[in-house]
Amino acid sequence: MSAAVSTRMAGEVAVVRFANPPLNTIDASLRDALTKALEEIGAKENARAVVLVGAGRHFAAGPPLEPTEPPEAAPPLAVLCARIEAFPLPVVAAVSGMCLGPGLEIALAAAARVAAPTARLGFPEVTLGLTPRAGGSQRLVRLAGPAAALEILLEGAPVPAARAAAIGLVDQVAEGADPLPEALEVALALASGGRPRRRASEVTTGIADGAALLSEVAIARRAVEGSRLMAPGRIVDCVEAAGLLPWEAALAFESAAFDDCAASAESRALRHVMRAELAADVPGAEAARAARAVRSLGFCDCGARGRWLALRALERGLMVTVAAADGARAAEIRERIEAEGRGRTASGTLSFTLDPGALALTDAVIEAGTGDAAARGARLGALAPRVPSSVPVLALVSEGDELDALRAAAGPVAGGVTGLRLGRRGRLAELVTPADAGADGGAEAAAAMRALALMPVIARGGAISEALRVAMERAAGWLVEAGLGPAEVDRALREAGFAQGPFEAMDAEGLDRAARRLTRAAPGRPPLPLVRRLRDVGRKGRESGRGFYLHAPDGGVSEDARLSELLRGLRAERGELVPHIRPDDALMRVELAMANCGARLIAGGVARAAADIDLVAVHALGYPRWRGGPMMTAELMGVVTARKRLVTYAGDDPEIWDPAPLWLELFKRGLHPAEVTDRELVSSDLPE
Repeated sequence: MSAAVSTRMAGEVAVVRFANPPLNTIDASLRDALTKALEEIGAKENARAVVLVGAGRHFAAGPPLEPTEPPEAAPPLAVLCARIEAFPLPVVAAVSGMCLGPGLEIALAAAARVAAPTARLGFPEVTLGLTPRAGGSQRLVRLAGPAAALEILLEGAPVPAARAAAIGLVDQVAEGADPLPEALEVALALASGGRPRRRASEVTTGIADGAALLSEVAIARRAVEGSRLMAPGRIVDCVEAAGLLPWEAALAFESAAFDDCAASAESRALRHVMRAELAADVPGAEAARAARAVRSLGFCDCGARGRWLALRALERGLMVTVAAADGARAAEIRERIEAEGRGRTASGTLSFTLDPGALALTDAVIEAGTGDAAARGARLGALAPRVPSSVPVLALVSEGDELDALRAAAGPVAGGVTGLRLGRRGRLAELVTPADAGADGGAEAAAAMRALALMPVIARGGAISEALRVAMERAAGWLVEAGLGPAEVDRALREAGFAQGPFEAMDAEGLDRAARRLTRAAPGRPPLPLVRRLRDVGRKGRESGRGFYLHAPDGGVSEDARLSELLRGLRAERGELVPHIRPDDALMRVELAMANCGARLIAGGVARAAADIDLVAVHALGYPRWRGGPMMTAELMGVVTARKRLVTYAGDDPEIWDPAPLWLELFKRGLHPAEVTDRELVSSDLPE
């Protein structure tokens, strides 16, 4: 369904209902349709007022920017907002659900706003490195004052209707769930003069106290000092401009601030991640129907991560059936789910069975039990033959070899089992399908994840997160062998925004497990020499109190001066010339190692899209969101520059940095690294 606008007369009030599912995004087509609707209403002799209302759950919750990059397509949002504010008839916004970004810009341009009690209003632009662009910051300051405006604009989180009314953002909170009836009353009152009509551009309440405004601006400016993003500082400037500049000049100032922010590398990266999330989170119509068709979920046993999934299913009204080994195990699982779900609203149903075959009646089955690979594999082996091929079977895993071991223990019947890896944070669900899965492989599993409000990413034959992590660790290992300390590498990545450095992560994981994982990823190549050396002397990570760092019993972590002796010995044994490596070179080498790995994953058919690689990097590996993921980092760097640097680094370790053939193909075709989808769209004979 595309953007659509319908107009009906409710007495003397024209009700304009707009739809652009699924989020009522205020894109160019909808802006054009709203503009034409206003023109038609202006020609009606019997119309005395207008009410704008969004179709569906939300007034307008779409992203602040359309999928295309600036410049903005006509008609611009600012022109539409000016048209609404200056319209001869009073315009009232009936706000329900979410009213965000461009939607709130339109609502603020109206003469009044009536909100449902559950409505939420806000400007999330700062989370994308942007400012409002159609007068939103200026109208907000005038209506709500500088303190509230700065809070809303800088935090980016929506405020509830009651709070919006208290600060003057909303004129009235409706008594019922539907704000339209009261919005009609307000519209007629405005039309008859029984209620004064206010244009936000003419309101001076929020800017009347110039000293207070400048004081709030000064406080906010100190708070955002040192931000990685341009947007927070420019937002503060816009609020200051509201108190210092005439209306038209302030609008021009905000527009220029938006253009500057939109052109920044950080904002481009943030918008790229947002688009990748929307693609996974808000699928096409067919995929959305498949997700809605998922009504029940089966669990073969239920460990800690399984209980987390079961609670999500219950909260979303699904029927959850758990197959337990016996009554005692069923009682234990129920008790833990109830304890962990205390205080959370669950409308689904929870039931238990001692017959795993009963799970065949559910829409998807997840093996989420405890125990070793043999025990879990035995459960899968007994379950898989009894489940119809139309019902996806998933195994919840945390490591790549865990899925292989489960499939091996389960026997041939488990060949079609999909691995499910949950991101460390957020809602990422990485689905590892068999390498020979067809183009639609994993679609049913993805539908089940979307029914849980998770973002599915499908990987064929191997986990994207595992490959990217190994690429990061091998690059970091080379940097240490070349002269940097592990703490220097970790610090360089943390300062760039990574959630955790690779050596910190390996210590937490345990160096025995890290070594096995690295060996599995490249059977012909031994694990990092430094990892092997640390294990040989009993330094096994956090569990042993020593690894790359010293770990105190109370959880404290500190650097270990004795580690430098081990490093000197290792480098001496290798007998290689140690190049001079600066800490600021660490970030680029690690990021390009991950981007090169991503290019190989696309060429090898493991990853379907570069956006999937970036999504996994951000949500599973803690890659800095404002850098957009490794493929976006390469795009911002430029294909030619990225490939040249890879060629330079390849002499140090070809397995890590030898440029994947995809880079040259991207250059030949003028394609962008962050936008490439899969090998069919690049070259059918591209070498892997």
